[in-house]
Amino acid sequence: MKATKKILFVLFTVSLSFYGCKYFKKAPIKISPKIKNVTLYGASNGSIELTVTGGKLPYKYKWSTGATKPSLKNVKAGTYYVTVTDLKSKKAVDTITVKQPKPPCVDIDGNIYKIVKIGNQTWMSENLKVTKNPKGEKIKSVCYDKDSTNIEKYGRLYQWDVAMDNMKEEESQGICPDGWHLPSDAEWRILYDTLGRDSAAIILKTGKFNGVMAGFYNLQSFHGKEQYTNYWTSTELGDNAWKRYLHKNYNRVYRYHGNKKHFLSIRCVKNNTTQK
Repeated sequence: MKATKKILFVLFTVSLSFYGCKYFKKAPIKISPKIKNVTLYGASNGSIELTVTGGKLPYKYKWSTGATKPSLKNVKAGTYYVTVTDLKSKKAVDTITVKQPKPPCVDIDGNIYKIVKIGNQTWMSENLKVTKNPKGEKIKSVCYDKDSTNIEKYGRLYQWDVAMDNMKEEESQGICPDGWHLPSDAEWRILYDTLGRDSAAIILKTGKFNGVMAGFYNLQSFHGKEQYTNYWTSTELGDNAWKRYLHKNYNRVYRYHGNKKHFLSIRCVKNNTTQK
């Protein structure tokens, strides 16, 4: 009986030596990410938290950002890579994507614009720089001094008929992005009434509206860069159209009528956000 038990024990031990790795081998490293996507386009409030199993503790982490912890916080949308290494130098690699909503204002060329909410209105806080109308047709525009390096800061300059895409109705989309339109004379008035007439010009030039002094083109020469700027409205006045004028040295928003053939800047306003 004792001999039998000893034989069985030996057989069991041998079995373990042959098959033990099958039953007792450590599971491979597995990375399970918990992703929090960015909630606002361009923001940095995304995060990634890793749960790691398998392998042999402790783990070491190496992110494409250079971080060495099991989580990333306050990240922008994008693709991140992480390598997890266990005590036995076994590795696992994962590619993780943090998403974000679509940009709130993007034109047909793919240019993305910053925006600013003022009262009940939402405005672009950059000058329009599109080169096509909403149907994808090429349109006429100029950049200051015909120097393309000026486009990023100052945008492009447009004649009124082009800005309106040959429409006549106030608050038409014109060449603005979908969901946006060329502001009327009345909408501009609402803007500086909201800001306060005595302080509107200062806020528009120095605040998030970012009223850069883009100058204009009168068909013969360029004038006024870094001194003043003009914005078209969608409101006609006979053969002219109303415009808004800001000067670097004057703390007022001026209202003039301008020659439709002159090339001025455009700021679009979002649809259905204006308090009538």
